Amino acid sequence: MDTVPTELSAGLNKLREAAGGPSFTELVRRITRARAARGLPRSECEPGRTTVYDCFRPGRRRLDGELVADIIRALGGTDAEAAYWREFCHRSQVPAPRSGTPFPSVEPGSCPVSRVVAQLATAVMSLRKGGLVNLVGPVGSGKSWIIEASQLPWYVTVIDDADEVPAGVLCAELAASPREAGSLGGLGCRVVVAVTRFPVRARRDWPVDVPTAVVRVPAWSDQEVREFARKQGITEQEQLDVVAGLSGGVPLIADRLCRSLHAGQSAEHPGALADAASTEILRRLGQQPGLLARLATMGAADAELLPPGEYEELAALSIVSRTRLGLAVQEPYRTLFDLVHRWRSPQSHRRTVVATLRHRRALLVTSPPGEPPSGLVEQALWLSGDPVIRETLFPARAAQPHVRAAVPSDAEDILRFTRDWANRGGLHLRRSERTVASWLASDPSGFRVVVNADGRTSGAISALPLTGQNIGVIEPLLQRGGDRFAGTGGIFVGMSYCEEGPAHAALLRDLLGVGVATGQVVASTFWPAYQRLCRALGFQYHGDSVDNVYGSARPLEVHAHKFTRAELPGWLDRLAGLGLDTGPDQWLVTHVRDALDSMHEPDLLARSPLLASPATPVPGALRRRLVDAIGSLDASPVTELAEAGRLLRLRYLDRRCNAAAARLLCVSRATYYRRLRQAVAAVARELLVAW
Repeated sequence: MDTVPTELSAGLNKLREAAGGPSFTELVRRITRARAARGLPRSECEPGRTTVYDCFRPGRRRLDGELVADIIRALGGTDAEAAYWREFCHRSQVPAPRSGTPFPSVEPGSCPVSRVVAQLATAVMSLRKGGLVNLVGPVGSGKSWIIEASQLPWYVTVIDDADEVPAGVLCAELAASPREAGSLGGLGCRVVVAVTRFPVRARRDWPVDVPTAVVRVPAWSDQEVREFARKQGITEQEQLDVVAGLSGGVPLIADRLCRSLHAGQSAEHPGALADAASTEILRRLGQQPGLLARLATMGAADAELLPPGEYEELAALSIVSRTRLGLAVQEPYRTLFDLVHRWRSPQSHRRTVVATLRHRRALLVTSPPGEPPSGLVEQALWLSGDPVIRETLFPARAAQPHVRAAVPSDAEDILRFTRDWANRGGLHLRRSERTVASWLASDPSGFRVVVNADGRTSGAISALPLTGQNIGVIEPLLQRGGDRFAGTGGIFVGMSYCEEGPAHAALLRDLLGVGVATGQVVASTFWPAYQRLCRALGFQYHGDSVDNVYGSARPLEVHAHKFTRAELPGWLDRLAGLGLDTGPDQWLVTHVRDALDSMHEPDLLARSPLLASPATPVPGALRRRLVDAIGSLDASPVTELAEAGRLLRLRYLDRRCNAAAARLLCVSRATYYRRLRQAVAAVARELLVAW
């Protein structure tokens, strides 16, 4: 910014010459009179003569904006010119380090901030004849650091937090004439840098003819976040991994996580660790914690899951996207808010999960036969909360790479990935290549590939249809039991490789979607992480493969799972139980059982503590809730729930005694009482959702 004060001093000298060359002593008198007329204290009215003189001297790096404005007025300049140059002086100061700023001292080009600074400078230079540079990035992505680190030309106006600035105002700034822009000596401002969370081109009223250059602030890589954390004094590997994993490449989150670690928070409790980061993000968004926390816990939500008015409020936020299944908080904010919600309000978190899972399950049952349920299944997997499923399928990264079916031209990339996969897993290279090459020869489209935003293919996974054509080439990996799976539908997974975490997760989510659409996934894998994932997903273990096809030091485990419409609801319910106890508290179960016993006695029902809930304020409302819950269970497509509903109907609606109900259900007394306890808990769960 050395040239900025030089240009200003040149303009001031030209303006002084045009005003007849008044002496600096005279300028001090004029400024003193003007300040006294504005009511300033006497001690603040008279500036030093040397101070005024210094403003006209080239090479000055720091100037008093108020004094410069008073000098311009004293030389006959307008109030608009004075206001413009006051702001100019404020913007042109060399940025002083923030108190406790997390931005480290770095060499040019050695960190993400420096790279974006270079892109910003290039964009400004490309618009020297005028235009708008739009610096776009989500909250906490480091936009202010980038502006502070940029040495922008003096004629550039920076408008921070410009999302709320009307398009007309931005365009008026661009269209301002040199005189209106407050020019001195014919120098005007025609390049504007607008710092926003939403791209200005997304605005409905943005003129298409305005020259606009967009500079997007990318997320930092895990390695860059770890290096940043080391400069913050974090040295333990576990802590570095937590900061990299939870921050998702957002530097503000990484900074707050580091501060929490320094404050004594343990990396073993991510919800507590993430609390300060969540609070800061919400403060910058101007939001209360409840609304975004619930949406994050839901994974995605349509208008039926959100109270009236909340849908529109959430849709307007910069970190919320519209997806196929409704609104969703973008990563890594979704993971961050969900962790904090679970830690701060575990009961509220549990109620949100149960209500959302019930809604997704109902959509799954009622969706048309031709409509693929893969999206609903993916959301239910998020709701499970299982740490293995979350870590593998839902990393805290915003990247959304494209996954597609392989085409013949992808064969070379797939074989290259196979070699990398074999080297990483310690496999026999030639055996692995021959095996995968035989799959490609049998069915070239039997793979899924992931393509990054730059168009580069970064990974592949086998998804061979379980048909007679393919069963021969995959038989050696199926424990010599290929005949069990031949013609049963579905896909086979025997090889998977991806270079990046978010792309890998997208590849696996897509594979599960294909498996749900085709009815089955059969996997043969030596990789411990995949074996853990299969178990977390509830796949059936079929034993180890007899033939060591790849020459692996670890056994090839065969896992399989059928995905049918009838089995999906029960499977998703079981998954939810893996990561989260969705059952109600014993307190609630006890009072629900008492309320069921009192259903036909209003005086007794009027004493129930359940009437404290706004959903059941009077005995009649409580009885209707109980009847509706029994009916919902009775009509459930899940066998266990339907049996519970029938038992409750016999016992409490038909008023059969326990012995008679046991005879009608054809079960022993011990089995009957065990099922009755489970059925009452199921009613309590239904009421928990309603509350």
